[in-house]
Amino acid sequence: MVFTSCKELAETEPTPIIQEDIYQPGRVVLGEQFEPSWSVESMRSFYSDMPEAFPNARLASAEEAIQTSHYYIRFLPQSTEEYDTLMSAGVEMYSYPLDYTLEQNGEVYYDPENESDTVVWQYAVIDKDLNFPDFVEYENVHATRRRSQEDSLWKDTKSNAG
Repeated sequence: MVFTSCKELAETEPTPIIQEDIYQPGRVVLGEQFEPSWSVESMRSFYSDMPEAFPNARLASAEEAIQTSHYYIRFLPQSTEEYDTLMSAGVEMYSYPLDYTLEQNGEVYYDPENESDTVVWQYAVIDKDLNFPDFVEYENVHATRRRSQEDSLWKDTKSNAG
């Protein structure tokens, strides 16, 4: 079966979805920024709404129930030595922000706000108790909560699994 239309097809070139100057092989391209579900603030906000959904439940306060376990931090190492020191301390770093969708994954991220080609922000989620070198410039983006095997919910789920 063949379907046809009475409308003529436009003879214009379709507008490309991908902008050639932004999308390049090997380059990380960020999409929209999002509120990470793993931020303590987001989790506490969600948790605070739970009494409405479960009016008979006995729930701890959001501050008691959702404790900071990690920090989302961005570092600005000024040299290879500072970068290597962070890596030696156990900091797993990413060259792009972790609270954005990725339009294109790649090896290199160019921050449009960064005027330097050599000194670039590095992003990491680190344990709140990790002692990292404080001589490296950094910003604490926000507190996060990551599930661990020590969490009571994790233990309850694991023990009830059979």
